Amino acid sequence: AKNILNKSVSFAAQSSNQDTALNAPVERKSRFEENNLSGLPPYDKTRKSSLDRRPMQPNHVGRSNQSGKNKIMVTVDINWNEYSNLDGEESTTKIHLNDICLSPPTLILRKIRACQVCYEEKLISMYREPLHQRCTHRECNICNDCVYNYVRQTLGTMLEEQVNCPELNCRAVLNFDSIKQILGNTRGKKLFERYDRFFTERALERMPDFVWCAHGCGSGQLAASGVQNNIISCIKCKMKTCFVHKTKWHEGLTCAQYDNQTAKTIRDSEKWLVQNTKKCPSCKSPIEKAAGCDHMTCRKCNYEFCWACLADFDRIRNHGNQYHHSRCKHYASPGE
Repeated sequence: AKNILNKSVSFAAQSSNQDTALNAPVERKSRFEENNLSGLPPYDKTRKSSLDRRPMQPNHVGRSNQSGKNKIMVTVDINWNEYSNLDGEESTTKIHLNDICLSPPTLILRKIRACQVCYEEKLISMYREPLHQRCTHRECNICNDCVYNYVRQTLGTMLEEQVNCPELNCRAVLNFDSIKQILGNTRGKKLFERYDRFFTERALERMPDFVWCAHGCGSGQLAASGVQNNIISCIKCKMKTCFVHKTKWHEGLTCAQYDNQTAKTIRDSEKWLVQNTKKCPSCKSPIEKAAGCDHMTCRKCNYEFCWACLADFDRIRNHGNQYHHSRCKHYASPGE
């Protein structure tokens, strides 16, 4: 019984010591505590950090009771660090641990795709999908930068109004909105403005009653029905233009008299046109071939045809060279 009593007393004392230890304040020290900082300037109590406005969280603060000059210790909180000199003066500077701790490295998986023009691997966000609703491909394999350069080069001389999708085996024609989306940023703004003017002018020229001022003021207008004596007075410069000949008005001459007077010039011009141009099979506009292959595209109506035989190039593209005229140098019988 005496042994049992002694063990109970020992256990109670041990439990009491453990409770005392658990209730005692926890002292947390920094590895900076033992550093000798005698070379530091005097502590300035008035200096405050921009972070002082952040509230402390007192429920998780541990402090050290040690004192000593020229030493600094860091009292550690779950969320805050508080710096103090151990003369009893406490700094008002508080630093959030998240501000000074580096996050662990994070693995981020990003989808990339190799451009078929520049062969660089780029993020999916660097591709437009699709360029046009009529595109036959499901995804773009040419990056935005290469698409921009393609459109810029195609429209650079303004000899082409039509721009096809650059993706492999896609013949979709990029419309005005698609071109605007590609060129409408800062670097392509000037080119798009030129294209906009060009597009507007070509559209106006297709209208049979539209006439440009022949005096070079840059204005044009639709001729009202029943134009008197074929004279158009410019709404901008007030000068006169001949509606029939699209030239400056031939003062003192009717259109018939003007034709007779210029008959020789007209005959010479027609002879030159016969020898050097052909009429578009669709809109009958005269077209001159300067160089290149026989695949032609009319600048006025965008009709595609063979220069040698004037055959429809859409049929040739889709079904083969047997759709050239039989006497054309490009003709090939089926199966060849």
